[in-house]
Amino acid sequence: MKKTLTAIGFLLCSSAFAALPGAGSFWDKSGEGYWWYAQDPQTPKPIKPQPKKQPPVVVVEAKEKKTEQPTETPTPPAVFSADWVEENLKVYRRLAWDNPTVENLRAYLYLQRFAMDRSEQFAYAGQMAVQGDPFLDEVARAPLGGSMNVNRTSYINAEQGRLLKKLYERVGIFFVFKNRCYICDEQAQVLKNASRNLGITVKAISIDTPEPGNVTASLFPDYIVNPNIVQQLNIRALPSSFFLDAQTADIKPLVQGFVTLSDLNRRAISAAKQYKWLPDSDFDYVKPFDDVTSLASVLETDSPLAAHLESIKEQSNPYGKDTNFIDPGVLVEEIRKAKTAQIPTDFVPRGY
Repeated sequence: MKKTLTAIGFLLCSSAFAALPGAGSFWDKSGEGYWWYAQDPQTPKPIKPQPKKQPPVVVVEAKEKKTEQPTETPTPPAVFSADWVEENLKVYRRLAWDNPTVENLRAYLYLQRFAMDRSEQFAYAGQMAVQGDPFLDEVARAPLGGSMNVNRTSYINAEQGRLLKKLYERVGIFFVFKNRCYICDEQAQVLKNASRNLGITVKAISIDTPEPGNVTASLFPDYIVNPNIVQQLNIRALPSSFFLDAQTADIKPLVQGFVTLSDLNRRAISAAKQYKWLPDSDFDYVKPFDDVTSLASVLETDSPLAAHLESIKEQSNPYGKDTNFIDPGVLVEEIRKAKTAQIPTDFVPRGY
């Protein structure tokens, strides 16, 4: 592992005018005073009669009379139905507010009491529907209450440590730092603890020569200096950490910046699942909730179950237009059958 890590570390106009005086010229009539400024009399030109413009002809298209369709009166909701209560509760409340007589208040309070009683019935029926059904009961996914939550967290943390140790047998970390970088020193402390507790192999790479007494260099004395690593790994922030798969020599990003040990572990597990470094079965032990009872995997619009239900539906929506309504009993039965078919016959429940 260390040899592989070390090897990988070395790797855009004008016009003129004149007038001469002559007999009968306007220029000899200076005695006319003001009229001296008048223009020369000119023979008027005959005016040609202009043809009268005819107004444009506007063609008015006859509009077709639309036949008014009789509007259908919507059917009011059945008395005491959910729609009736939703529509009328606010009416009775407004009536009681505008005219607070005993009769108006009592009518509103009776209807409000009915809504509360029906809600209680709904809640109790919901509890009975959930109990014993692993697809609905939340305690089937995770134990709830008191010390069980603390114990479950401790157990999952232990399983996480086991998974990380198995992961770090295959995957190591490149740690890139530089001199005079206090946050690099903080990250080096975290990685050193991870190395001691989980057995992870860390190879430190500096982009410059560390000064004497550099904390990171003292924690990882076998560091190497490679200023080209910034361009090679497209680093934009320090410290930077990368995963190295010792089996394939692939380098995968972990984080650019500082992370705590818990965040480091979380990112490592997420990367292990993404890059298939561990079998899927290993991850079942570190999930906070057991998702074997999740219905999301079968209730898809393009799933075989959806096509099957649409082909066998017999009952229409009892409250109005066709909505691909499925009979409640048929719906529950078919969902259970489809989900059960997904679970392997040799399935063993997680137990926590």
